[in-house]
Amino acid sequence: KVKSSYLKNEKKLIKREVIKIRNNIQNEKKLTEEKLKENIKAQVYGAYAVVNNIYEQNKQKSQKEIIKMITDALRDVRFNENRGYFFMYKMDGTTLLLPTQKSLEGKNLLNLKDAKGNFTIKDMRDLTLKHGESFYTWWWYKPNETEFQSKKIGFAKYFEPLDCFIGTGEYVQDFEEMIKKSITKRLSLYSYGKDSYIFIFDKYGKILAHRNPEVIGQTSLVYQGIENKTLTQDMVEASQGEGSFYKYRYIQNKIGQHTDKISFILKCDEWDWTIGSGFYTDDLNLIVDKKTQELKRKNDDNIRTIIIVFCILIFIVILLSLLLSYAIKQRFENYKTKVKEKDQLLFQQSKMAAMGEMIENIAHQWRQPLSIISTASSGLKVQQEYSLMTKDVLVNGLDNISESAEYLSQTIDDFRNFYKEDKIKKSFNISQTIQKAIHLLHSRFKKKNIELVVQESEAEIYGLQNELMQVFMNILNNARDVLENMDLERKLIFVDVQKINKKIQISFYDNGNGVDEKIISKLFDYKFTTKEQQNGTGVGLYMSKLIVEKSGGTISVHNKEYEFQGKNYKGAEFIITLAL
Repeated sequence: KVKSSYLKNEKKLIKREVIKIRNNIQNEKKLTEEKLKENIKAQVYGAYAVVNNIYEQNKQKSQKEIIKMITDALRDVRFNENRGYFFMYKMDGTTLLLPTQKSLEGKNLLNLKDAKGNFTIKDMRDLTLKHGESFYTWWWYKPNETEFQSKKIGFAKYFEPLDCFIGTGEYVQDFEEMIKKSITKRLSLYSYGKDSYIFIFDKYGKILAHRNPEVIGQTSLVYQGIENKTLTQDMVEASQGEGSFYKYRYIQNKIGQHTDKISFILKCDEWDWTIGSGFYTDDLNLIVDKKTQELKRKNDDNIRTIIIVFCILIFIVILLSLLLSYAIKQRFENYKTKVKEKDQLLFQQSKMAAMGEMIENIAHQWRQPLSIISTASSGLKVQQEYSLMTKDVLVNGLDNISESAEYLSQTIDDFRNFYKEDKIKKSFNISQTIQKAIHLLHSRFKKKNIELVVQESEAEIYGLQNELMQVFMNILNNARDVLENMDLERKLIFVDVQKINKKIQISFYDNGNGVDEKIISKLFDYKFTTKEQQNGTGVGLYMSKLIVEKSGGTISVHNKEYEFQGKNYKGAEFIITLAL
């Protein structure tokens, strides 16, 4: 942890410092011309003060004498590393002072042009005359340079008593080089943190700034095993983009040994410089060793204390674990009992909810046979009263009454079997069980014009028939509730039974447009319902899932798109999978 923290903090420190230096250099670059203008303006103001002083003290003399005194005073004045000098021109373009080319003094240079075709002296004169003083930019040959002209910025000030202007100029490139030297000299003396410093290379790997003045102007030696490449050159290549951390071996002059060092290097595109700073990892080893010894002492003390405390605690823990295990066992037994009671209560609740449906189904199932019995008995009575009774009429009427009564009796048996508390597992036919569930609900489907399409496959399974029949009825009732209030050309419910790999798969799906994907995953949750509060309890599908899983099967739901008799439909599909 100490090692990781040290490396992280040191990297953060040197990166922040290098980026700060790079930003400062960029600002210096942007302000180069502004500083140049401040510099030459200050020089001209100083020269103007000298000129004005000479003039005031020698007014009585001739203009020629005064000009000579002024030019003699300014001719040898130099500044900006001996590059800067002053010039003077009469307003008609006659040269009064030009120290670098004395042969041109006395000549008229008003029509002199620079490399861009500008009339340098004429334009400078016009600006100075108009504003009293002015900056001016032109292109001219540097000393000892005859092929290329360089950008130069000048400043001139009008001196009215002699009808002339005094000025100076500086090549931007020369002034920029002076700023570069100033920056590298300043950064060579700069340090921060414990013992960190800044180093700068040019694009060739030449050292421009370094804490050790002996290496400035050189390139570092090859000692990293990089063929034909110096360390600085390798760093220059690695400094592109947003910069990078660079690990290498470095010779510390103080101790004369190779040590590991990590530096952050960053390119400064403005001047093609590579800026960097680093730290030695040997310091990390000292910190880690010191921390290791400290932790070892603490660890030895802690071990002795822990052994004593552990011996006491182990006895207490064993005792408590015995007491706790007994308490947990009792709570678990109570919890199992409560879960069983809850499941039984939910099952009964689901059964009672289904009972309401069954009572209504009984009413629908009985309406037609009761009507037949009533009609047949009334018809026999009328025919008897009017002496129209024949043997065939009597037999036919009694047959209708007998068949209807038998149908009522069969319906009662079906409902009684459904509600019989039968908890004994046995083998039963799955298709027959589905048909029984459909038979109990048939009248409700017929009343709502709902068609059932059943694809059967004969299969025997082992389990609790009534409980699974309740699951089938829950799913069918839910499908009926969805379809009964929808305005559809056909209302369809499909039941598909298939044998797949020693398992039976039962699919229930409809054409009710499916379930909202946002809630489909919640359909089996306890108390979740999509029906109005008075119409749904949220228990049916929850109990169905418990029953199916208790039977060793699975139940799932998804939306399904399918084709039936040439038309495309969409609806919710419930899939129950049971072992054969």
